[in-house]
Amino acid sequence: MMNGQLIVLEGIDGSGTTTQCQALGKLLSDRGHQVFTTQEPSAKNLGPMIRERLRRSDPGPAEALALLFAADRLEHLHFEVLPAMRSGHIVVCDRYLLSSWAYQAMDCPLAWVREINRFAPSANLTFWLEIEPTVAMQRITVRGQPRDVYETLRIQERVAAAYRSLWEERPESIRVDGGAPVDEVTRQLLDHCVRTGL
Repeated sequence: MMNGQLIVLEGIDGSGTTTQCQALGKLLSDRGHQVFTTQEPSAKNLGPMIRERLRRSDPGPAEALALLFAADRLEHLHFEVLPAMRSGHIVVCDRYLLSSWAYQAMDCPLAWVREINRFAPSANLTFWLEIEPTVAMQRITVRGQPRDVYETLRIQERVAAAYRSLWEERPESIRVDGGAPVDEVTRQLLDHCVRTGL
């Protein structure tokens, strides 16, 4: 029996999903909710292995990487997300299913990527932070951190197009202007959450 909810933030690299995950989690906590913020790839389970692979110039076969993401997601759900939801927490997650469908389906059939993720339940609320890839890449450059294999303009343009296509297919996802000032994005996210009764 799930007493909690799963809220997901999606978008290309540099769209602000990590920043907004933490900001939204804090605001929901300030409103009196029990909140668990997390991310995919996970910080435990198979997530660190995936992050290490993404920093290589050759992370390995696309199919193997897609399977690792799917396996990490199931372990993340089993050990962290679902227990938190059962105890009544609102789980705010930086990336989830749409990320696999957008990123892994660049090099693998989308139908197959969906199939290997079929045991992952849908989120209660999914936000897509839409942003121009050139703006996102500027943000990534400012960070000054080592980039992973996905963090190039060419790839982010492909991923942005995939997100647009997925949103048109699944309009229940809420599109938010990720290029707006950080506080404004957070306010919009919270407003949508409040409208759902949180």
